[in-house]
Amino acid sequence: THEEGVQIRDMVDAVWSHPIAKRILKDAQTEVCLFGEDANGMIRKGRLDALVKGNIVPDLKTTASADASEFEKSIGKYRYHVQAAYYVDLCKLVGIDKTDFVFVCVEKEPPYAVAVYSLDQDALQLGRMEYQRDLAAVRHCMESGKWPAFAEEVRVIGLPLWMRKQVEGLV
Repeated sequence: THEEGVQIRDMVDAVWSHPIAKRILKDAQTEVCLFGEDANGMIRKGRLDALVKGNIVPDLKTTASADASEFEKSIGKYRYHVQAAYYVDLCKLVGIDKTDFVFVCVEKEPPYAVAVYSLDQDALQLGRMEYQRDLAAVRHCMESGKWPAFAEEVRVIGLPLWMRKQVEGLV
């Protein structure tokens, strides 16, 4: 819609107005696809938001809040640390030397505040462990031909804890 177009334009303007974000992204190649075969013979792929000179992989994120403590919650919720480690390692796999991951965050609502965060090495290492576990599970499924999903029996479930507390408060 026209309104969404204005919102996107304003978000872009906010990113370009942020001195660090602008410096990071100014000469970037955007939406770069990478493909490589890892030591286990798996074809790995990814699409970077941006490829820049230097040792960082920048990633643009829209967010409800660019506040550090709020964005840390998003990192955990959406597994951004897994994405970060995977992309850093994928770059190395295809011969691009990258060691760090940087989020360029822009809020979705006015005034479209922007923040830039570097992901620490502990978070990258945890993300690396998670994506390697995920890839091992995919390899196992490919080899076995079995792709488990949900339980194959009837399971008893109930209300979520928040709703139980709400209902108990009425009694």
